[in-house]
Amino acid sequence: MTSYPPLWIQKPIESRPDNLLAVDTETFGLATDDEPYLVLAVDNEDNRLHWRFDVDPRRRTIIRNAKYRLHLSDIRRTFAGRTLVFHNALFDIQKLELLDPQMGERIAESHHDTLAMAHLNHSFGSHKLKALAKALCGYPDTDETELKEAVRAARRKAPKDVSLGDAVEQDYWLPHHLGGSELDLKYGIHDVRRTMLLFFTLKDRLEERGLWGKYLDSVAVNRVAHYMRDSGLKLRPRKTKELLEGLDQDCKDLSQDFESFTKQKITSSQGVALALYP
Repeated sequence: MTSYPPLWIQKPIESRPDNLLAVDTETFGLATDDEPYLVLAVDNEDNRLHWRFDVDPRRRTIIRNAKYRLHLSDIRRTFAGRTLVFHNALFDIQKLELLDPQMGERIAESHHDTLAMAHLNHSFGSHKLKALAKALCGYPDTDETELKEAVRAARRKAPKDVSLGDAVEQDYWLPHHLGGSELDLKYGIHDVRRTMLLFFTLKDRLEERGLWGKYLDSVAVNRVAHYMRDSGLKLRPRKTKELLEGLDQDCKDLSQDFESFTKQKITSSQGVALALYP
């Protein structure tokens, strides 16, 4: 039997934040209009939450019925006042906007992204959620294999009027729809647990290296990207001219520094250090 680590391997109870919520969406695909059929979350005490929407198997969309309205109201209430944690935040925020167009703007203002944290921690190797959680936290990755096997079996016996995706990953909803399997739920819950565990693991690493401020700057770009996606990029001539003039002056200053550097006679490693860092 696979053993999964607890969320709090090193964090004492008194240091656990009480407003974080790791969130993930399971969707019909990666296209912009592919809706989420399952939203999952885990809070600071490892309480697991999920909202599953009814699916129209012919159109590969969710059904906006009474359950949809009830779930959406509960999601809004659960997310209110929380700082959400994602892995690849822009993807999941866009998917949540398909459920509620107003949700994205609220989330974009205050969230964390473990993908941005992972890139700042190191730039090599895989930055996929499962690979990172296994490498950094020892979190097993066998749940995806189990789900894919179930999806392949479901695709083989699916009625002809069911619209199948081009890839197995696009039909994670199918085993539940055909037979009530909860493997996609199990898979999704593991992903939000991975996300929360990664957040604290990477936060500790970035703080130890003095990079937490840099991370906060980088995740702020998500907010800018979110607004740019909806409103486009506005070019202001005056500010653009000021920016170009500043860059031009920077280039001149660098050119002068380089010319001064090349004229120096350096005969030792100490001389190199003094020349580079006067």
